[in-house]
Amino acid sequence: MKLRDSSIDLVKFLLIFLVVLGHSIQFFDVSKNINFDASILYSWIYSFHMPLFMFVSGYLYKVKSLSKHDIYKKFKLLIIPFVFWAIYSSIINRENVLTGIIDVFINPDSGLWFLYILFLCMCTVSFLKLYLSINGILISTLIIILALLGLDIVIGYSSYGIGLYRWQILFFVLGVYLKDKEDVLIEFINNKRYLYLCVFLIVYGFSFLYWERIPSEFKVLSNPLFNSLMYIMIKYTCAIFAIFIFFIMKNTIKFNFDFGVVINKFIIWVSKNTLAFYAIQFSIIDVLIKLNWFQSSYFISVVCFVFCAILISFINRMKLLRMICFGR
Repeated sequence: MKLRDSSIDLVKFLLIFLVVLGHSIQFFDVSKNINFDASILYSWIYSFHMPLFMFVSGYLYKVKSLSKHDIYKKFKLLIIPFVFWAIYSSIINRENVLTGIIDVFINPDSGLWFLYILFLCMCTVSFLKLYLSINGILISTLIIILALLGLDIVIGYSSYGIGLYRWQILFFVLGVYLKDKEDVLIEFINNKRYLYLCVFLIVYGFSFLYWERIPSEFKVLSNPLFNSLMYIMIKYTCAIFAIFIFFIMKNTIKFNFDFGVVINKFIIWVSKNTLAFYAIQFSIIDVLIKLNWFQSSYFISVVCFVFCAILISFINRMKLLRMICFGR
């Protein structure tokens, strides 16, 4: 029996908590008319957390043939919860359900976009694998990104998740690629891994100084195209070097954590249920903020995390409800 990778379990646990914390900061600050983009912690989280999540998803993805059975399994796991929570949101907000479903496909970032984009990434890699080597998949991905970027720059088109897909597909493919080349890469950097780690940390830290969630004008040149390209370059630099930092740390530092039997089991359980946490946390954060019992987004994130664990544990016991809510 293959042993679980403790570093992956731990990073998935930390990442899903950062997702909850980031959304807690965002929604709490909005409720208090505070600019959440002014929070350094929020900016730090958003500079890497979803790209790293997508990277880990690619790293763990076992590329299979693009058969009807495999597509159905991906659809069940990702698209059914994506649609269900869109329906749930429409009902809660007293909106037209059909309109809500259509809108969430036109603008996936209004719903659980990660599930939808992950489905597209998996299908893309599985399709490319039919015809290309792993190097060919990486090169083809870069071509796809450049083509979609050109489409966005020329006609400003990024609906139906095209913008999100263009942004996230590289991180997923990097996960697939680095998993395939892991032994070779680690042997290559073996004697200089700490040097590489320091360089990557410096590059990430420097690029983070200029990182912005929403683009603003750079003062070097008053050129909109230049500003857009600089914004994109900085975002990719932050995300990619955060991924490289994790990759080197994973293969350098021993992550065989031992926090006691109960905590170890909880970390592994959360790692197995990260998509469920992602799906349900929005609703719980919304309820906690509306209750107005808590005056700290940090406290809200902890309470939300606990309630997520309780509800997921409950839902997991009911097969039909689990399939609808979490796709499994």
